[in-house]
Amino acid sequence: MHHRFLCDHHRDQLRNNPEAAITLWYRGMQDGETQYDLALLNKAVVSFGGAFEAAEILFEERLISSTISINHLTGSSIVLAKSLYEDGQTDLCRTIMQSVRTRIHGRLTDESPNTAFGKYAAECLSILDKTYLKLFSTHQDPVLSTSELSNKTILDESFGQTVH
Repeated sequence: MHHRFLCDHHRDQLRNNPEAAITLWYRGMQDGETQYDLALLNKAVVSFGGAFEAAEILFEERLISSTISINHLTGSSIVLAKSLYEDGQTDLCRTIMQSVRTRIHGRLTDESPNTAFGKYAAECLSILDKTYLKLFSTHQDPVLSTSELSNKTILDESFGQTVH
């Protein structure tokens, strides 16, 4: 279990109304981007957090296509993680990244890896892993061994730079 950005009432509303969940995801991503660009990290975390929870609901409840929901979940978790990390909330950042990876991996085990969704899910896992390494490669991290960190070149468009 990780920090919640939405109350139980709003989560229930989103479970019953996929359109509202999609709208909240888009609005949260847009508002979060604006706030992030203005260096309002605490507000960006709240906006990205709402988008992330909406994406979780869409993914877990299978309310929309699997490919779209995994895209929304991956994208919102990355921008939320980056904002949390930059805001100094590294433990929550790590928890969210690991939770999303576990969820996607779980869904991937339910699907054939040779399907279009299976291949896309594997790509999303790779992006999450690269993002995690980008964020935590400078810290001693018990989840990743030093051999996993060595000789990796990471290019992630959401961070706009290559890390060695």
